[in-house]
Amino acid sequence: MKKGLNLIEYYGKRIGFDSGEIVKIRDRLYSQMIADGVKLNIGMFDSVKRLKDMGFKNVIVTGSESDNFHTMHKKNKEFLSMFDLIITRSDYKNPKPHPDAYKHAMKQIKAKASECLVIEDSVRGIEAAKKCKIKFVHFKNSKRQPGIFKQIKCKLCI
Repeated sequence: MKKGLNLIEYYGKRIGFDSGEIVKIRDRLYSQMIADGVKLNIGMFDSVKRLKDMGFKNVIVTGSESDNFHTMHKKNKEFLSMFDLIITRSDYKNPKPHPDAYKHAMKQIKAKASECLVIEDSVRGIEAAKKCKIKFVHFKNSKRQPGIFKQIKCKLCI
């Protein structure tokens, strides 16, 4: 069972709400939020294109479920076409910061950690990369709170 659902069940019982109804409301609100898609971070398109043109394999490793990911990126088809592989939450067992997601990606593209670079905007993703001993770059996301990465010892933030 997913962690979020456990919390919903726990608090739903405590306050007398049906957890199934809470989940439906949460899912409906999330679907509305992503319906218009997401804008790419400034510089992300050009960075990925440059890597692709240089012959690198580009892989997306996301904690989003496949349907949600493709809904969010429905307007980013050209961007997505620059990736050799897209790994979504259902493709691996444990979510980030567990290393499963990146281990799965390396297995799929037959790469060693020393041959990889993770470009990540989340603390959980950076922790997962560190657990796999993969070099990483923190790509700043304007939606994150300032200072959230202080506990991560980044060598490069772009």
